[in-house]
Parts: sequence; structure tokens; C-alpha cells
Amino acid sequence: MSAKRPTKILVAGGGVAGLEAVLALQSLAPDWFDIEMLAPERHFVRRPLAVGAPFQPIRPIRAELSGIAHDRGFDLRRDALERVDAAAHAAVTQGGDRVSYDVLVLALGTRPVAAVAGALSFRGWQDAAAVEAALMGLGSGPARVAYVARSAATWTLPLYELALQTVAWAEGHDVVADVLLATAELEPLEAFGPRASRRVADRIRAGGVCFLPGADVDRVQDGCLRIGPEGSIRVDLAVALPSLLGPAVPGVPHDLEGFTAVDERGRVQDLEDVYAVGDMTSRPLEQGGLAAQQADVAASAIAASAGAPVAVRPYRPVLSATLLGGRAPLYLRNPPAKDEMVAPETHLDRYLATHGKLQPVL
Repeated sequence: MSAKRPTKILVAGGGVAGLEAVLALQSLAPDWFDIEMLAPERHFVRRPLAVGAPFQPIRPIRAELSGIAHDRGFDLRRDALERVDAAAHAAVTQGGDRVSYDVLVLALGTRPVAAVAGALSFRGWQDAAAVEAALMGLGSGPARVAYVARSAATWTLPLYELALQTVAWAEGHDVVADVLLATAELEPLEAFGPRASRRVADRIRAGGVCFLPGADVDRVQDGCLRIGPEGSIRVDLAVALPSLLGPAVPGVPHDLEGFTAVDERGRVQDLEDVYAVGDMTSRPLEQGGLAAQQADVAASAIAASAGAPVAVRPYRPVLSATLLGGRAPLYLRNPPAKDEMVAPETHLDRYLATHGKLQPVL
């Protein structure tokens, strides 16, 4: 290896998937790669969608990307990707630079757009205070509150937490509230499988939440939640998860919603030496843990292609999460495991756990 130039890896995106790809490459094949990250943001922020006690946000972890780059020995370019010239093995930035690469890893995430007209949009922890303020505006009740997800492919767990916490909030404020969950899912959190769905159904039923399965919610109009072409339910407040759109990068194949298809190793179809990982890919469910696992698979494929003695494994996702709300946390995992409290550990998990300088967002 001493006589061979290190493979130049360009990682576009400084979120969970991008950092996981960098750390995995460095762990799998130390000193084999010259890694540069292209990211416009100053900070890496791990933003949990969940909230803790009723409407108290769980503070995300924040760290300067430049600090991580210095610590881990990779280059950081503060700019955004404009397009990809795959034939020339170059990425063009919004600042006008052309950055050459041997291998390109795209980890650009998604962008949220409002999914239900007339509903309050819940993007994550940063909107918890807005939800609480809207509840306060309802008065002492009785009131009906609906939490809505239009797509079963959306990461819906935050809605379940919000619904359970709304029941607890109402009890603590002497408010009479009827809480509904209207989702496109046929079973509660069906992505975790039948056994977990039954446990979640028991939890929300015990919490006083009404589940409306297979709900095709169109909009909120004149105080009614419009479900399908004919049905409607009167509501005083509706809170909806946004829809997600992919980045639709020029020069990279994508579908009508901007998502990029990849094979089981993360390679972009019809492009040489280009991988895509994380939420920008057209996998069935967008979730941070799955994004990191996908980045690990792509890193192993890249390392093996460069000649490193690395076993390549296909993407076999393990979905793991914790549902807050109720008497105790509910641990969920698919496929099931003997100890569902143990989530798959990633390189980024280990890095964050061992670097105390990283601070919660204030």
C-alpha cells in the first residue's frame, strides 16, 4: 500500500449517514483512503424526533464538524453539492468548485414539506413547544385532538409518543381531551412486525388513545379531518407529520419524489463509483438507525473494491427504537431479538459515547 495512492473518497452530507460512512471506512481500512466531506452546515446535530416528558424536548447532541474532521483526520469543505458529473468523476458545488473523487458517497438526507393542509406540522423535537401552545389554546375542553401520518412509510413513532403525552398533559391540566391517531398504517407501528404492533396497541389503548388504521387523511377544513373522499371527523386540533422529498441531485438518477435507488450494497444504479446512503435513498422507511446501517454496508463495499481485506455484507436492516409514554419505555425491534433493549451499535454511536466535548443544543 505504501506505493499506491490512497483512494479519494468524497462524502457529500454531514449528517448521521455521512459521518457513519466516514467512520466506518476509517475503521474497516485505516490509511487506505483520503476522505473529504462536503457539507454546508457548521454543526453535526443529532436531532431525535422524540420528546421526553410531555412536550419537553430531548436535547440533541451537537458538535462542530470541523472539530470532528480534525479529530478524525479527514478534510471538510464547507459548501453544498450542486450536481454530479459522474463521467468525469467530479462533484460541482454550489460555490462553483469542481471536486474530483475516486468514489462518491451521497448522504444528503431529505427535506420536509407539509403533508396535510390545515394541520400543524410536527417535524421533530423543535416543534414540541408549538404543539403544547396549540393545546393550551384549546381551553379546558372538551376537545378532540388528532395526530396524523399520511404515509405508512413515514417514521410514525413520534406521533404515538405525542398522543400518549397529550393524554398525560390533559390529565395534568384538568383538560378533557379525546386523542386520536389517524395513520396510513393498518396496525400500530406495523414496521416492527405483528408482535410489536400488539404491544403498541395495548399501550395506546391503556393510555386512552383511539387508533384509526388505514386513514387516508386529505386535509383539515372547517373543523373537520377529511378522511378519503367522503369521511370526516370533527377535530379541534390536528397535528401531522410532514411528507419527505429526496434531494433530486442533477446528474444522479432519482424518482419523481427525488429519491435515489441503490442496490443492496448502496451503489447507485447506472453510475460508476457512486454510492448513496441514508434517507435520500428509496428504501421503504426513513429512520436514522437504518441510515447508519446502510452507510456501514456501503463502506464495506467500498473498502473491498479498493482491495482491503473486508467482508462485504448486503443491507439487512435491523429496526430498533424506544417508545416513550406510559408507565415505562417500550423497547421495539424488528427482527425480534432476545434482548430488544440492545440496539445495533454503529461507529457513530461509539464515537459520540466517547467524546464528552459534544454538547446538547441550548
